Amino acid sequence: MSLTSVLQVVSVVTVTGEKDAAKEAAAQGPLLDVVDLKVDFHRGGQTVQAVAGVTFSIERGETLGLVGESGCGKSTTGRAIVQVERPTGARSRSRAPT
Repeated sequence: MSLTSVLQVVSVVTVTGEKDAAKEAAAQGPLLDVVDLKVDFHRGGQTVQAVAGVTFSIERGETLGLVGESGCGKSTTGRAIVQVERPTGARSRSRAPT
């Protein structure tokens, strides 16, 4: 029997009273766009896949939540996004909020 950890990406829109600004921001593209994030660790000649296939976009006025079991890759995902951990693979774009 094997135990599989699950990482869920939950995005919740929190824009209130900013419909025009939200439409304008959507036209500019997401603040952060992460596609197929992967992080592997190499220990003692073995490769451990810590994060695989995480994809999400965050628009202006949205809040992102990472939910999952202990050890499923929530912190590693965040650390890879800010480049504390080097992703093994991903495509990402970000833009400064206006």
